[in-house]
Amino acid sequence: MISYNVLNATIRSELVRRQKTQKQLADFLGIARTTLVNRMANNRSWTVDDLSLTSDFLGMSLSGLLDQVEHDTKNYQGKE
Repeated sequence: MISYNVLNATIRSELVRRQKTQKQLADFLGIARTTLVNRMANNRSWTVDDLSLTSDFLGMSLSGLLDQVEHDTKNYQGKE
């Protein structure tokens, strides 16, 4: 099961790593930046389509993004 906290942290990390902004991602998704901020704060759910587009924006496949989330989840759980 994917933790939305870890999913959002992974997306944030990938944005930083690629020197991209939340505004650029929101524009790419065709949504308001406030909508993206709400998703990143776990106030709104991600759609599969938006996760797929997000992975495209990050230069990853959707499965690659989800693999990274799984990896990050294991690291997160190991720190508890």
